[in-house]
Amino acid sequence: MADPTMNRQSGGLDLTPETQNLIWQTAAYQSAFMQLVPQINLPGKGVRVPIITGDPVADWVQEGGREAQERRRLLHQGHGPVHHRGDPAVLQPVPP
Repeated sequence: MADPTMNRQSGGLDLTPETQNLIWQTAAYQSAFMQLVPQINLPGKGVRVPIITGDPVADWVQEGGREAQERRRLLHQGHGPVHHRGDPAVLQPVPP
């Protein structure tokens, strides 16, 4: 859904809240992925969410042997809106 007034010399795109809502509603309707996952509304300044980290450990062990344990951590990763070359905001991880 391209804006006919936009071209390579345009300084940016100013979307009204009504237009933004229409775009998101259409995207959710057309995307199978967006229909299946729960929506997370981010506030304007972003939000910090817990993320489980750690690499999976797979190893062969002897019968009755002790299995390798992995260490998992719970980090709080920040996500916020970032404007990129005048495009609408995209999510980008924010360093802690």
